Amino acid sequence: MLIFTLAQKQISPWIYKIVTDSIVSNVGENIDGINSMKPVLPWLFGLLGLYIVGAVTSRIRERSSNWLEIKMRAHLTRQAFAHLMNMHVNFFDEETSGSVMSKLDRGVSRIVGISYSLSNHFLPNVLSGIISITVILFIRWEIAVFLLSTMIPYIVINSWVLNKHKKLEKVINKMYDEQYSHFYEVLSSMRLVKGFSKEDYENDKLKEFFDEISNIEVKFQRMWDIASSKDIILTILNWCVYLYVIWLTFSGELTIGMFFLLYQYISLVQTPVFQLTWMFFDIKRSMNGAEDYLKLMDAKPTIVDREDSTNLIVEKGEIEFKNVTFRYKESKEIFKNFNLKINPGETVAFVGKSGVGKTTIANLLTRMHDPQKGQILIDGTDIRDVKQKSLRQQIGAVMQESYLYGLTVKDNLYYGNEDLSEEKMIAACKAANAHEFIKDLPKRYDTKLGERGVKLSGGQKQRVSIARTILKNPPILILDEATSALDSESEAKVQEAIWRLIADRTTMIIAHRLSTIQKADRIVVLGAKGIMEQGSHEELLKHKGTYARLHELQSGKTKEKLLEEYELL
Repeated sequence: MLIFTLAQKQISPWIYKIVTDSIVSNVGENIDGINSMKPVLPWLFGLLGLYIVGAVTSRIRERSSNWLEIKMRAHLTRQAFAHLMNMHVNFFDEETSGSVMSKLDRGVSRIVGISYSLSNHFLPNVLSGIISITVILFIRWEIAVFLLSTMIPYIVINSWVLNKHKKLEKVINKMYDEQYSHFYEVLSSMRLVKGFSKEDYENDKLKEFFDEISNIEVKFQRMWDIASSKDIILTILNWCVYLYVIWLTFSGELTIGMFFLLYQYISLVQTPVFQLTWMFFDIKRSMNGAEDYLKLMDAKPTIVDREDSTNLIVEKGEIEFKNVTFRYKESKEIFKNFNLKINPGETVAFVGKSGVGKTTIANLLTRMHDPQKGQILIDGTDIRDVKQKSLRQQIGAVMQESYLYGLTVKDNLYYGNEDLSEEKMIAACKAANAHEFIKDLPKRYDTKLGERGVKLSGGQKQRVSIARTILKNPPILILDEATSALDSESEAKVQEAIWRLIADRTTMIIAHRLSTIQKADRIVVLGAKGIMEQGSHEELLKHKGTYARLHELQSGKTKEKLLEEYELL
């Protein structure tokens, strides 16, 4: 189709030349009008055919371009999404969701834009210009040389503008990323905004943002005011070319047909040159936008599966931390030569001050982070020797903040296991003390929960989360402060569901209320140097150490600094 478009552009001027010369040669001759047209009729019908086929191929090219654009957009988005799914959690700690979405959307749009501009405008125009200048070169070489020389100021001024533009474009992109990030946070925290009556404040911030963007756009326009001088220079130079061609025609060196031929070929050179300004600008702008997308795609996950990694199959559920040393990036050492063994089916609870590594233990077990030294074993297998996906499929987690999507109750439950029947889903909800309130919802299990499950209370969200974990049916459980934010009534129902869930599973509990972990087989008290003491609830009370003191304080009315330090208030 590109070849045909070029052929149409290059052949049409020759047909016009032949027809024009025929008309001029017959002017004043006593020839019948119909007969005089016979020599040019084949050319005219050929021209009509070119235009008809050109219109059809143009439509085909447009449809093909749109189809390719959709396919390319889908491919790039899926590719980026799959890449982000494989990224490490640290990446999302440093990059906000709104910023990532802004970069992804802008990058995909700009890459698609580059492809569209190159295939539909840049390449056809450049090829047409090259062919046209070559034809002119064979007809009148001096005109071709002069036309080529007119491009020098165009290239110099364009290069200056585009370099300046790149710097401003990067500033704008960064501003948009930050604003999208905040905008996303505002929309997802609307109760906070309204609770503090900050609607006007957020509106003013958005206005300030667009005022800054407008100021930068003014700088853009000033640059293009200067750049427009090249168009004026180019217009004057091209006017000189036309003047020269007219002089040659009046001098008798060119026929009227050749005049029209050169006129059209000069236009075929001139038009792409004028259009290239905007195409270069569009392509350069697209490249700037695509840069952030490509940086996202270049980011490498810090934790990857080994080439010879296998799928983890948990038979017993034994967990062992063996000489584990770990520190977060640019922070003090959390563990040094840490050792802990959890027996199959054992429930182990962790208590400790903030920062001693309670949640870190859970993160290490699920390979959200890898230790700098030592091993973490499940049934004797180093978790670094197994595929991350298979590892996490064997572990279920119920966190303090339940992550629910704005889908239906059923959709959220099936996120744990898509292949289960509705009967098993209802049974899991009954076991999690969730069926009772779900059946009272407007559409029962087909009720949409709103963003992050906003239509449910904290206790209800926890129970749905527990039901989802029951459906996943993992051999290993992690309960990270699962009831610390609940009222007494909700906590009682969630606790009942949790202990049903724990049965016959290896379980790690991180809690802020000692009352929630008294049933644990073993309680581990963590300190700055690792394990301070461990044992059952009764054994630790008899030991009269830190745990016994904490229990005494929390079960009474006295509130001391020690409770605050251990996050037990």
